[in-house]
Amino acid sequence: MQLLEAAIRIGLLFLLASWCFLLMQPFIPLLAWGIVIAVAVYPLHARLTIALNGRAGLSATLITLFFLSLLLLPAFILLDSMTRSAVTLYEHVSAGALTVPAPPGKVLSWPVIGNKLHEIWSLAADNLQAVLVRFAPQIRVMGRWLLTTVMGLGFSLLKFCLSLIIAGVVMYKAEAGKLFVDRLFARLIGRRHEEYVAISRDTVRSVALGVVGVAIIQSLLAGMGLFVASIPAAGLWAFLVLLLAIIQIPVLLVLIPVCIYGYSIMPPTAATVLTVWCITVGLLDNVLKPLLFGRGVEIPMLVILMGAIGGMMLTGIIGLFVGAVILSLGYKLFLIWLDMEST
Repeated sequence: MQLLEAAIRIGLLFLLASWCFLLMQPFIPLLAWGIVIAVAVYPLHARLTIALNGRAGLSATLITLFFLSLLLLPAFILLDSMTRSAVTLYEHVSAGALTVPAPPGKVLSWPVIGNKLHEIWSLAADNLQAVLVRFAPQIRVMGRWLLTTVMGLGFSLLKFCLSLIIAGVVMYKAEAGKLFVDRLFARLIGRRHEEYVAISRDTVRSVALGVVGVAIIQSLLAGMGLFVASIPAAGLWAFLVLLLAIIQIPVLLVLIPVCIYGYSIMPPTAATVLTVWCITVGLLDNVLKPLLFGRGVEIPMLVILMGAIGGMMLTGIIGLFVGAVILSLGYKLFLIWLDMEST
């Protein structure tokens, strides 16, 4: 009877825990990213709180508003640019004013696709409306895909904003949060839990600043330069810079081809200025990473790469940031655990 009663209690507890997990599952990435941001910028919050005579709430609010403006302003500029481009394209197509230049003869020498591409290109140059009618189903599919992508980006932007608000609350309640983490690690680990807490804090802060922070800085600076230079799809190139920077691939692989394209549409002086700007942005991580990445927190590139890609596949764009940090933290704690077991 006692065994049956214990089994019922365990089953009910498991059911309750499972239900709670299912209810919280949609919010876990938001909470994780909010906590990561809070841990990363807490030193700034502490200094600002002192400067504001101990008003932690005001400090957390100001930092949250600053990061929200840093996120929303480029997003608004990108959305405005995309809207204007779409409206202009629609107006030109409707008025029949959109023209396509004739294809160069060397297109015919391209393997596999040369003849077909030259045929379609020539038809578009002679009668663009006929091409639009001919490929109307494909254009509709592409339009639906673009609409879905834009909606997904808007939803991701909303999630980032919610994460920033969560980070502000976590910073404001930092003392209560530290007490909770201490008690949790004490339950899970026992003695030496304070060492694990310190390692977790340093790892999260180092990866968030040294990898994610540097990637965000590079993408923002690259996007600004491309937008000022009127490079088409500047927001897309900036996002590719962000992606490559997080997975530790040189961002010049994206920026150099853009600069080469810039020489074909811009005056030489302006294109040279853009090239210098992009090269500076591409090499910026060599300066920022030693300053922001904590010493003694060596994380292999493969771990960061797997975390970023796995996180994006699991939870979308926000997982790109959270995954790199969480997997790096798990890797570091696992190594520390192995060292402790062997001693």
